[in-house]
Formats: sequence, C-alpha cells, structure tokens
Amino acid sequence: MSLSGANHFKRAWPRILSFAAFFAELPGGMPAHLPPVPKPLPEGMRRGQRSRFYLFHYPSPHSAKHGGYVTDEGHATDETTRMLERAVNSSHNSVNLTFDQHFDYIADIYDGPHPFKVGKVDFTFDKHFYNSKKLNPKQMADWRAGKVDILKNIIVDEIVERGRVGADVLVTGVQAQKWWPSLLAEAVPLAREEARVILGLADLPPFDLAFPSEQRGELPSLPDDAKCADSEVQHPCGALKCMSPGHRARVDAAIQFAQRGVLPEDAIVEYFQALSPKHGNFNDTERKQLQADAKALAGGYDGPSPLDKELTEEQKKARTEAISKEMSMRARGGSKVVKAAADAAAVGHEEAVGRLEEIKEQRRRTQAQGGSATGKANGQKGAKKKREDAAAVDPPLAWVNIRLLSGGDAELCPVRRASSVIKKNAKGDRVVYPGNCRAYIGNFIISFPKLGRKKGEIVTISGVDVAVMEDAYTPPPPA
Repeated sequence: MSLSGANHFKRAWPRILSFAAFFAELPGGMPAHLPPVPKPLPEGMRRGQRSRFYLFHYPSPHSAKHGGYVTDEGHATDETTRMLERAVNSSHNSVNLTFDQHFDYIADIYDGPHPFKVGKVDFTFDKHFYNSKKLNPKQMADWRAGKVDILKNIIVDEIVERGRVGADVLVTGVQAQKWWPSLLAEAVPLAREEARVILGLADLPPFDLAFPSEQRGELPSLPDDAKCADSEVQHPCGALKCMSPGHRARVDAAIQFAQRGVLPEDAIVEYFQALSPKHGNFNDTERKQLQADAKALAGGYDGPSPLDKELTEEQKKARTEAISKEMSMRARGGSKVVKAAADAAAVGHEEAVGRLEEIKEQRRRTQAQGGSATGKANGQKGAKKKREDAAAVDPPLAWVNIRLLSGGDAELCPVRRASSVIKKNAKGDRVVYPGNCRAYIGNFIISFPKLGRKKGEIVTISGVDVAVMEDAYTPPPPA
C-alpha cells in the first residue's frame, strides 16, 4: 500500500503519512485510515477531466477489522459506503465497479474508525475531539494546517499528474458539510499556484470545486414527484431507518452528479429511493440483505457480503453466527430485552421462556436479599427499577400492527403500560401516577394517548414522521 500510495499520490503521500502519525498522538486521536489508491476503470470505460472526492465525518468502527476503507478485493468496508458502492453499480447495465474505482480521493474529518457512541451520546468531531477542552491552540492550528496541506498536495497531484481541471465533491452529513468546504476553499488557491510553478505556466491552471447541492447550483433536478426542502445531502446511514422520499432522491441525485464522468449519459441512480416501500421500484430483497449485512458487521463478521459474491459454506456459517451474536447482544441490554424476552415467550419461543425464568429467578433472589445495593442506597430509585422490571415481564395489554415509514412490513408490537411514577400533588401528598401505554418498534417508542391512535394515523416523534398505525388501539383506563 505504501509503495503504490507513494507512486499515485507523489506529493501528497508523505504529508498523509506524517499527518496520520500526528493525529494518532493527539488527545482523542487514534490510528488513521489511509486513503486507498484508486483502481483503474475497466477497459473500454473512460472518464472526464474531473476528479471525484468522497469526504465524510469519520470511518465506521466496523471498517477497523479491514484496516481501511476497502477490503483486499476493493469493496467498501462498512454499511454506508457499501450502499454508495451498490448505488453506482445499480445504474450500470453491464459492469460492476469495486468501491476503489468510484473515487480519486476519500477521507474523513476524523481520520480513525471511532466507536459510534461516547457513553450514550453519538460521537461528533467538534464535540468530542476538535475543541479547546481536548486540544490546545497549537494542536488545533496544526491539525487544520495539516488537513489543508494534504488537500493542497492531493489537488496538485491531480492537476500535474493527471491533467484534472476540477473536482466533483460528495460531502454528506452535518459535520462533514461544516468542515470540508472551508478546508477545500483554503487549499485550492494554494494548489493552483504550486501547480503553476511546477508546470512552468504563466497563468494559474484551472481547478474548480463542484458540490451536489442547490446552494452551489450543480445538483441535477429531482424527479417530478420528489420534494425536498433541504439543499444539502443527508448522510446515507439513515436509508435503512427513517429517510423521506425527497431526501432519498437528493442522495441519489448527488451520487449521479459525483459520478457524472463515469456513468453513462442515460444512467439514472434510484438506489436509495428503491430502498423505500413508497417507491414504485421498491427493492425489498436488497433492503433486507443490507439489514442482515449490518447485523453481521456488528456481530464481528469480516467476510464478503452475499450481495458481492457467492459465499462459501464456511462464510455462510460465520455470517449466520455473527448475526445471531448481534441479536443476542441486543437481547442482553436491560429492560428493552426483558421486554423482548417476554414478548417471545408469550408466543412460545423456548429459549425466551428459559431466559424469562432466569430473569424472574434473579429478581426473586435480589428481593430475598433485601434489594439491590442501589435500592438500599436510594429507596425511591430502587423501587422505580423494580416497577420497571415488573412492567417488562407483565403480559402485554394488546398486540398492535405498526409499520415504520422507512420501509419493511408491519410488525406486531406488544403494548404495555410504562412503570408508575411517584410524585407530589398540589397539596404535597405523594401520589402514584400510572404510566402511559407504549409499544416499541425499531429504535422508537410509540406512545398511546388516552384517546388512542386510529388506523392509518401517522406517528410523529420529534417532528419527524416515523411510523403508521396499521391497527387502531385505545388504551384501557389505569387499574
């Protein structure tokens, strides 16, 4: 990798290696992913004079087992970039490109495969790394100068070695859109001047940046039936969860734009739109396979995907075991999994029945010992935890069909009453208030108001439409 990297990125490669060593030594830094060398396109395929840059937030921790952005075969190493790879290939009729044929340069603002969470909070670059609490002023200045220097030399190599006249830049996600445009704007004039000196030109060589957003005026028009108020491109990770049809169309258009030098002129990218059941060409098989791939990655599987190649029996076994491991890990996460075990036991799942008995026996032992240490230290908190556990094991009040708007079939979800809450009323008396009725689907808690929810009603959480009621349900009055 080092030799071919030095050959391809002649001026940039020493800076890339130097910055990787610097980044790893910073507080909150770690070993960095290095940009893979772009693989030549298949014979007969040509591309224009523009570079393709893929610039993101941080690499998925699932990519760490592969040591970088691509596998040995050149395929993407995490679920998001795999979808980008599949999206481009979905518009080709006769050829499949590996991910390292999709771009000329790929990088992240945070260069290492950081875990998704810091405690219970999503990791973000400026909150958990680039700030005055983590880095001193010199470290922050050196980080920015190092990033700009890499970009400058990448662009110099593109101009001098490959005759490129500009770059089509795919930047997705809030943090990436916050940082990359300003870094590139600083790097481009420096790169053009250095390239002019190297080439011995009187005038600056051309090199412009084009971003796929309405603000910068380059995004292809959306389909007539797609409406999207945002001018920027959402991160593709939401495609298997909750992403509106308009945002899906925006991502597809951005990919088509970034690959305009490679895709046939009549190619249409509809991949992310087709992952939604609202789309006329909904690809349910692809969606389910991607969801299974995500679980396999989270469970530690590091082999190929059946979407890329036919698996050996050994690979099939390893992938199945990884998916099972991930599901089991989810099933050991406290009250949510106690609920899951109770739900499965209610329909006769033998393993779940056994797991539920273990939970009940553990509770009986704790109660016999006089309560947990937490309960002894804080009686109210311990009592609340006991009520939550009891509510989790209680039989559901009802089973209701709910369907996520992000795609997939309706799921039969158990409805339970949340644990009661002890508060003081206006007179100062302690009163037990019964909890609301709620159901769980995906990562969402669907609450039921006193008047219930109607069939066909859209469930909105934090201003976002996430699910639709396939059955009507009105909670019973508190006992």
